[in-house]
Parts: sequence; C-alpha cells; structure tokens
Amino acid sequence: MEFAKRIQGIESSFVRDILKLATQKDIISFAGGLPEANLFPTGRFAKAAQEILTNPKTAKVALQYGESTGFTPLKEIIAKTYKIKDNLDIDPNLIIITTGSQQALDLIGKTLVNEGDEVLVERPTYLAAIQALQFYKPKFTEIELSSNGPKTLPNKTKAKLAYIIPNFQNPTGITWSNEKREEFAKWANKNNILIVEDDPYGEIRFSGKRQKPLKTFHENTVLLGSFSKILAPGLRLGWIVAPNKEIFHALSLAKQSADLHSSQFTQLIAAKFYEDFDAQAHIEKIAKEYGKRKDILHSKLKEIFPTAQITNPDGGMFLWVRFPEEIEVLSLLKQAVDEGVAFVPGVPFYVSNPEKNTARFNFSNTNESAICEGVARLQKALKSIV
Repeated sequence: MEFAKRIQGIESSFVRDILKLATQKDIISFAGGLPEANLFPTGRFAKAAQEILTNPKTAKVALQYGESTGFTPLKEIIAKTYKIKDNLDIDPNLIIITTGSQQALDLIGKTLVNEGDEVLVERPTYLAAIQALQFYKPKFTEIELSSNGPKTLPNKTKAKLAYIIPNFQNPTGITWSNEKREEFAKWANKNNILIVEDDPYGEIRFSGKRQKPLKTFHENTVLLGSFSKILAPGLRLGWIVAPNKEIFHALSLAKQSADLHSSQFTQLIAAKFYEDFDAQAHIEKIAKEYGKRKDILHSKLKEIFPTAQITNPDGGMFLWVRFPEEIEVLSLLKQAVDEGVAFVPGVPFYVSNPEKNTARFNFSNTNESAICEGVARLQKALKSIV
C-alpha cells in the first residue's frame, strides 16, 4: 500500500509510547499530562447526565445530531468566562466546539497551513502540536524562551502564524509576563502574523497573578481552550475562538468534514455542570492540590539533582529539568524504568537540534507519597549511570 505523502515521516507520539510503558504494574509515572482522576466530579456528572436524559426535551437534544460549531449554551458559557476572568468581549458566534483541543490544532493546520509556510513555535513546545502541524508540511522556526517569555524576536520574518502556550507552558511550565506578551503582540502585528494562543492550563493557577491573554494586545489571535484539564479529558471537549468571520467560516468547513460535530451529550453535560454547580470552586480545588504536588516534586528533585535547572511554575501540570551535560537522559530513563519510574525526555519537544539533557516531569497525576517514592527510585537510577 502506498500511503499519502502527508503521512510519510510522521512518527508516533513519544509521550503516547511512554504512557503505554508507564501503565505497567508498579510503574510510578511522571510521564503523561494526565489530570488526577480522583478529582473528577463524577457525582455531579452523574446527576447532570441523569437530569438531561430524564427530561424528554434535553434528552432528544443530547442524543441527536447537533450544529457543527457546537452547542450554543456551552459557547455562551465560554464567552461569559472570558469576560469575567479576562475582560475579553468574545462573540459566541465565533466559537467552535472541538473534540478536544488536539482537534483544534489539526483544524488550524488543515485550514491555515500550506506546505512550506513558516510557522513559529516556542523552543521547546508541545510535542502533540508539532505532530498535528507536521501533517501540513510547514517550515518551523523556533522562538527561544527565557523564564518569562521570548528571549529575542527576529527583525524580519515571513511567518504566517505563531503557535504559543503563554500560560504554564507545556513542557517547561513557564508563563509569559504581560510585558513580554505586549511586546510579542506588537511585533506580530508589525509582521502581519496570526497568533494561535493555546491555553489548556491557564485556569490551573496556584500562585502568582493571572496574566492577560495575547488577544488583549493583538486582535488577530486565535484562542484555544479545553475542558480536559478542568473537568475531565474523557468529555473530549475543547474550543476555538476565531478572530473574525472569515477564519470562523473556514474552520467550520474543516470541522464539518472532520466529524460533523463534537458529542452533543458531553457538551450538554459540561454546560449543565457550569449552570448547576460551582465550577470555579472545583477549579480552585484542583489548583490547590496540584500546587501541593508541585512543591513536593520540585523540592525532591532539587535534593537529588542539586546542579540541575528546574522550573518552578505558578500553575499547570509540568516541571522542566535541564540536567548537567554529563547526564545522558535516555540512559537515565532506561535505568529509571528498570527501577519502576518513568518521565519524558525533552528531545521530542524540539523541532530541531534538541537539547538532550532535558526532561519533562508531570506532577498532577501522582499523589504525594507516590511522588516521594518515585523520586527515590529515580535517585537509584541516577546512581547507576554516574
């Protein structure tokens, strides 16, 4: 079988491969980007689902085909949230509900990226975004990051769009400052660059001050969001906020051809959750727990890697470790798995010239005792290679 050219050269997600490994019995995993399943609001979901399905009117809506761009009450909730938290006036008619934010990345690639187009990404960046956009054969250009945003910006560029994760970035955990955001927005506007602002983690803040969305400074910005980290990934619900009707229409056509529409049933459950329960209290509960776990993991990693550079984020789900040059991370991972602990090497988060002495550690899906045990196993692995 001769496959389409677009699939050739596309490799399996490294994280997915690691996750298969990490599901083995007795493996403590810092590898995946999984939320804590024990914090899923299962009882409230059950109540919402029961009320939806026992009401003939809402049951018919939940189980029927729906609009390609999504369930209107859910889109109105998303728009209202942007207004309350960021003072952004978002038109619900420019929102498209997607089957997870991963679909949003694919729709953006399908709609906006031609082969050879220059696409700016952070260095490092979310590896599944690299994978999604690779199908459309862009030319990636990397933006070096400091602790609060881009280090420098090129004077001239032919980039068509810039994909960025300014809040608790995956994989580094860093957050762009308002000053860096405004500077980048002015630069993007000068160079006629569409910004794609991915924000799946921004709600999970456990310290520091909320920063402004890039859209505050740059109208030509696509906003991406997700319910996966704040409600549950099994809902498979994300969203796109298009900057104008033209882009909205193009993305809507791509969405129609992909799956007609995202699940009506889970859209109604998400909407009912926000209507009937205190969603903000639930989010704050998640953030408080993740903050505790981050502090423990950061402290324990510093104990065994005193010379490593380890990010200390104000939110999100990840720490980024830059080991001393003499530590071979792939060798450490192999030994770590033998000891019963897993993490993700930094290599797949780069589109070129990867820094091989880096790694990403997730803290959201491992409780406090498991974090301590996992780091102890990691220390044993380290002793085996140095």
